[in-house]
Amino acid sequence: MKLVIFVLPLFLISFATSDITRANNLFATSLYKNLVEGDKNEAFSPFSLHTILALTYEGSAGVTENHLKTALTLPSKLDTATSYNALLTKLARKSNVTFDVANKIYAKIGYTFAKSFQEAAVNDFLAETGSVNFENGNAAANEINGWVNTKTNGKIPTLVSGSDFNKYTRAILLNALYFKGKWEAKFNAKETATLPFYVNERETVNCSMMRRLDAFYYSKNNELDAQLLKMKFQDDRFSLIVILPNSRTGITRLEQSLKNINVDELTDRFSVGDVSVSLPRFKIESSYKLKDALSKVGLTDIFDDSAEFPDILNEERTLQVSEVFHKATIEINEEGGEATAASGVVISVPLSSHYVPPPPIAFKADHPFVFLLTADMGQTRFGTFADSIIVLMGKVTRPEIVNQKI
Repeated sequence: MKLVIFVLPLFLISFATSDITRANNLFATSLYKNLVEGDKNEAFSPFSLHTILALTYEGSAGVTENHLKTALTLPSKLDTATSYNALLTKLARKSNVTFDVANKIYAKIGYTFAKSFQEAAVNDFLAETGSVNFENGNAAANEINGWVNTKTNGKIPTLVSGSDFNKYTRAILLNALYFKGKWEAKFNAKETATLPFYVNERETVNCSMMRRLDAFYYSKNNELDAQLLKMKFQDDRFSLIVILPNSRTGITRLEQSLKNINVDELTDRFSVGDVSVSLPRFKIESSYKLKDALSKVGLTDIFDDSAEFPDILNEERTLQVSEVFHKATIEINEEGGEATAASGVVISVPLSSHYVPPPPIAFKADHPFVFLLTADMGQTRFGTFADSIIVLMGKVTRPEIVNQKI
């Protein structure tokens, strides 16, 4: 029998949730190096995945519980649930960007969620509940995809297919995220030009290069051998951070250094100055099956026959994760950005200061770079943000020509 779990990103913060934001960010950089490879555009939501796996943790026990706790850098189950509740509640705050997060858990018709698991899902992870007939795979997929499609504003119409379910499927846990925001300072579309983007030493592609000279958050990082640019949305909790290697061929070295990234430390190093920015429009859609990548970050036990998930369902205590599905999209243009993510975990029974301004700094993103969509979730007593959580992460290697839509 299977339990399927699907997610999308969420985030919030209070003093109590700072440990969760750090845990999410450690997971993000660890997963990146085991997931993103080659020279294609990539995007994934560590927050989405961390959220759904944290909910899965609530139903685990024994060695499986310890593996999830270690790999995800989680506190106790109670503290995890409490922290996520604070996170999600705060992020639900209305603002002048759209950021919607939703969770839903389905049990197979005839099965029920264990009381403690359902209470954590509904009360702390703010999930809805439902039931579905997984033995009719196409009908189950239609129900699930319809929910994901609605919650992602039509950006992810298909997360699963009928063949992903069978008579062993027992449950699915879903989380969906949709983000859309306009820049604090928009780019002028009239300044956008078709310019070359250097994919590698041998290949270039034409891209729609946006250009703007303005005050931006900027820093240099010697450890990463890179420039960093932080562009805020109209709700200034949300930002896009671009990490651009100093060398046109430096993306590989940068990716190897990502494990050393501390987002809060990066943010502390930013200062405001005049920056001449050249950044391509880009649009990325990525789809993954994550069993192998998650195994490499320490989550091997959850996929084994020996996995312990006794506290998810009342009627079935012998469950395991068979696969984790994830999709993410992001689009960046002159107006702002739009991002979505969805993830799924399938669980089965075993089958077996004042100064004279310098000249403008040049930030020319005409070669591969890494990006982070972050949410600054905690404010200090001085009004500045203390904690940032990585909502979406990826890299751009082939932006090419993207029409403006946002």
